[in-house]
Amino acid sequence: MAFLVLGVSCIVFSIVAISAGGGVLAALPDETLAAWGANQPVLTADRQGWRLLTAIFVHFWLLQLLFNGWTLLDLGRLMERLLGSAGFLLVYLASGFAGNLAHVIWQHDRLVAGSTGAIFGLLGALAGLLIRNRRAIPAAVTARLRKSVPAFLAFNVGYGLILKRVDAADYLGGVFSGLACGLILARPLTAAGVAARLRGNAVAAALSAAMVVAAALGIALPASDVIAEHDRLVDLEERLLAIYEAGRTDEKVSSAKFGDLIDDEILPPWRAERARLEVLPRVAPADQRRWRELKQYVKLRERAWALMAEALRSGDEDALQQAKEQLGEADRIADELKESDRKPVGHALRGVP
Repeated sequence: MAFLVLGVSCIVFSIVAISAGGGVLAALPDETLAAWGANQPVLTADRQGWRLLTAIFVHFWLLQLLFNGWTLLDLGRLMERLLGSAGFLLVYLASGFAGNLAHVIWQHDRLVAGSTGAIFGLLGALAGLLIRNRRAIPAAVTARLRKSVPAFLAFNVGYGLILKRVDAADYLGGVFSGLACGLILARPLTAAGVAARLRGNAVAAALSAAMVVAAALGIALPASDVIAEHDRLVDLEERLLAIYEAGRTDEKVSSAKFGDLIDDEILPPWRAERARLEVLPRVAPADQRRWRELKQYVKLRERAWALMAEALRSGDEDALQQAKEQLGEADRIADELKESDRKPVGHALRGVP
């Protein structure tokens, strides 16, 4: 089964490399990899959850395939002996799926491809087996992994650092999925233990199916409309700035009362909006950057309002200067959020006292 899995990966790589005209000495273009089923979070989250599986068999370049393939043959054949062909395939696919899913959840901004998460899952499964049956696996059986596994780890970490593709989410998702499978599938290496594999495979398969269903349901749920939240923030800011301007131009309002007005009428709704933004459910990968910038913008403006209120009541020039600095940083973020066809957030406070 390990040979079959590697063979499929080699065939897929050959087809993709030929179509792109590269991949031997340099990484294949992300656009080509995405077209052939790599895990591009923006696409995966857009009802293309099948990429969580297909990405396992799509590799960036030849060296990645070679190092992963070497480890797969060494580690994979050992795990196939320990778990059976069905158990090996179950761990491999479940771990690869879990790693890709973790990538979509936590590292939304770049494409990922390859069997690295699945192989980390095999390592996790071996750890699970050793936890359950430490004495049942002789050291000589795992000795042959002393070359391929360190090479696999060194290549994937080194390659990731050089190309800025270290994917901790993929690695950890694969490891923990494999560990869970290993703990479930662990059986004594006896005739009775081998006969009991079917039950363990059924349990692991049921849990894997539940993970697939949960992922499918999660991907199918509508994502938060960050653009609508952006517009909501613009409207709120305009209303609050109207209150601010009215207080600033009212000669009857002392500085201290103006500070109280900011505390009583401006900060509470602004803080409520910040709290709302912090917990938006299911922000699509394509909207993650805008969401982060909006949250940072709201935080900076909140600090500026609070410092300004303090400065108005106390006459503290340092607090006023800090407020201006916070406003400047907020305006910088607002400039990044501006789009030619949209009304931007960010209205510099005129005549700050």
